Amino acid sequence: MIVLKYRLTQKDYVDAHYLNSMHSKPLKSMVGISLAIAVIVGYGYSIIASIIASGMGLDIWLSILFLGVTLWVVIDTFFLIPLRARRDFSRRKHPQDEDEATLYPEIIELVSRYGTSRIPISDFDKYRIGETMVLLYLPNRVFLIFPRRSFPSEEDFQTFLSYLRSNLGKPK
Repeated sequence: MIVLKYRLTQKDYVDAHYLNSMHSKPLKSMVGISLAIAVIVGYGYSIIASIIASGMGLDIWLSILFLGVTLWVVIDTFFLIPLRARRDFSRRKHPQDEDEATLYPEIIELVSRYGTSRIPISDFDKYRIGETMVLLYLPNRVFLIFPRRSFPSEEDFQTFLSYLRSNLGKPK
């Protein structure tokens, strides 16, 4: 049994959303779809440009479109995700509350101002490990944040990871 008492900081919250988005299927799909659209549009523009005799080839148009898509992904990843997470953190009171979690080998007990929940670890879909936290996902894509600093010791953190591995397998 491991007992944690913690209050998320804005940095924890932003880091959690960043960790979540870097591994999310929507982000991977968005990048794939964007690249496919860029190729199709670039090819179409290059054909039109060649027909109009502008002299610009396919490689120039594709380069411009790939640069635009890349710029868009970078702006979204490094500026918009943190901006949305900071705004969400400041608007919502729940992430700023002090929480308590008691971690057992097969159950996680959460205590907050809203009440107490006992959730079997096997009910979670997956987990992700970041440098400063662990995200634990419920089936509806909601995740719980467990900051690494809230663990009494590194040994307790490793014990928690072993609970997760034995119930959920490898991190996804």
